[in-house]
Amino acid sequence: MNVHAGIAPVQTELPAPGLKVLAFTDYLFEGSCGGAERVFREVYKRLIEWGVEVKVLTTSPSSEPGPGEVDGIPVVQIKSLDLTRALGAQVSLAPALVPEALRMAARFKPDVLHANGLHFQTSIAAAVCHQRRGIPMVTTAHIGNSELLKLPLRLATRMYEHSISKYILNGSDRVIAVAPSVADHMRTLKVPSTDIEVILNGVDHGRFAFEGARPRSDNDPIVIFVGRLIQNKGPQVFLEAVSLLKTQGVRFRAVFLGEGPMRKELEARVAQEKLSDMVEFAGPVDDVAPWLGRASVLVRPSFTEGLPLTVLEAMASKVTVIASDIPGNNDLIRDGQNGLLFPAGNSGELAGRLSLALGDPLLGRRLARAARESSYAYSWDACAAATMKVLAKSASRAHR
Repeated sequence: MNVHAGIAPVQTELPAPGLKVLAFTDYLFEGSCGGAERVFREVYKRLIEWGVEVKVLTTSPSSEPGPGEVDGIPVVQIKSLDLTRALGAQVSLAPALVPEALRMAARFKPDVLHANGLHFQTSIAAAVCHQRRGIPMVTTAHIGNSELLKLPLRLATRMYEHSISKYILNGSDRVIAVAPSVADHMRTLKVPSTDIEVILNGVDHGRFAFEGARPRSDNDPIVIFVGRLIQNKGPQVFLEAVSLLKTQGVRFRAVFLGEGPMRKELEARVAQEKLSDMVEFAGPVDDVAPWLGRASVLVRPSFTEGLPLTVLEAMASKVTVIASDIPGNNDLIRDGQNGLLFPAGNSGELAGRLSLALGDPLLGRRLARAARESSYAYSWDACAAATMKVLAKSASRAHR
């Protein structure tokens, strides 16, 4: 069993010996770094360690189709067509997904299905599998409401949630919400409170721990953005704040860690506004821990969230967090106590918070220490153990 500093040991006895889980998630392949996929890895590595038999059906636009392993987790990958650049949102299409899900269910004979994410096509395949095979299904919801997204994406998300998402939720025996705000959103989609289980995401306190002074690059503090370069993650808001602060003479190094369809647009703006002396696009990284060890501030300017892992990891690493004041972010950050919040989309307010944090190192250190203490409430062992109990309970209901 994994035991992290500051976290009490979790009892991990298997509540249903021989439990078999057929799990579904998009984008689970070597090098994948999305939040939902990272939650999936942490949970299922532990479930396998504790004796649960797991098979995973996933999609990938870049990997070869067929069986394999990711972090010791058995997976079957289905080739998908990535539509992200065309649609401006993370979307892919895999026509072979549902037939393969039905074949895997027939061969593996799982006790329970586990869908990860309402907005993943694999969750649709799980719901079809539940409907046609009668296998109980648990769905984990990772994202809260979308009210702050720009109109075209907000409208599309709302239409999807009131059609496809409801189909997935109606087939779910239980719904796991990764944060209280996500549970609230599930209630707006007519999921009964009695069917919702809040299981908080975790953080590895052994891996994300930093003590001592932050190293500097060219005598400038480092401020990082971690996430896909898509509109709802708000990289454009951070870049606008960088531009404002340059005109005010505030010096720092802004580093974007991640990839996505907005990268060319952002790079063009950097060139147009002559920001290259302050901005770096580092692309996707396999391990964000070294960057958190160097950074003074993490900026999370998103418009929609669940319980963001990057914020948890920054908190555990004693990095000052400045985040948009939205559900998910404000489940973790209390303004002025363990981080700073700003109105979503307001680059001027973000610039002000950045100027405050960078100009007052004592404030930054106080917020970062408080954030580290707050992070001890979040454990992957506890998350995995609670998930295992929900899956086992749904499976046992079906047997009865």
